[in-house]
Amino acid sequence: MVGASQMTTSSRVNGHVDPLDDIETINTELIFADLEVLERAIAKLTKSMKADKSLAKQLTCLKELSVAGNGKICTGYGAQ
Repeated sequence: MVGASQMTTSSRVNGHVDPLDDIETINTELIFADLEVLERAIAKLTKSMKADKSLAKQLTCLKELSVAGNGKICTGYGAQ
């Protein structure tokens, strides 16, 4: 929930209350968190792939997803 009240206890970089700016900041932070999750999953899957080569498609998909702004959607993740 994003508030638009002039009374706030959270600190503001610019000193102004701007709900749209808050939403943008939250979305950016969520993107970075997702990228961190992807990086950990790629590392784990890379290690697992040494024993199971069938994980190559999953690894490729995660690597594509980790490239910010590439516009690709990973489909057919489990399809043969």
